[in-house]
Amino acid sequence: MQDPLATRRQRLAQALAQESLPTRQLQLRSRRVDLSHAVHDWAAATTDLDEMDRVAVTEDDRRIAALSRGRHHMRTGRLESALQLLAQADDSPRALMTRGYCHQ
Repeated sequence: MQDPLATRRQRLAQALAQESLPTRQLQLRSRRVDLSHAVHDWAAATTDLDEMDRVAVTEDDRRIAALSRGRHHMRTGRLESALQLLAQADDSPRALMTRGYCHQ
């Protein structure tokens, strides 16, 4: 039986290869970043995050990219950076939770 996370990552890669709209690419990459986190593949997550920053055009695109990077920083223990990015992305609940972690 094939690994379900690997199957999902493969499907996302195929969808990304066919998608031409930048906003939709960002959404797909955001999902792939979350899957990379699930298997602790920090290098793959960072590559997708860098690509998200590169293709972000609109304010909503930049918010999606900042939110994904903020979640990445939370998972990798860079809480101060996560706090700034999540606040920038208007994710108040996660920003408040991260602020609590920073004070511990």
